[in-house]
Amino acid sequence: MRNIALIRRYNKDRDEAVASLNVETFKAFCKKWSLPTPPTDKVIEITMRKMMYHINSFSEEDKQAAKEWLESRNYTTDLE
Repeated sequence: MRNIALIRRYNKDRDEAVASLNVETFKAFCKKWSLPTPPTDKVIEITMRKMMYHINSFSEEDKQAAKEWLESRNYTTDLE
């Protein structure tokens, strides 16, 4: 049970950080969970949109907006 609670807390924090589309919020999430932070703010912005596109808990509208943002800047939705 403890692992399930930890996973739920991580997913909640992750989703909030991604939904914020705020670079500093995402950096704080990475620091809190001891995750590597993408090297630049630009890469963080791209990463958040790709995560939003692929995480099931986001709405289809959010996913579509993320896809449009990526494609308008010549990025794919692929996780590279």
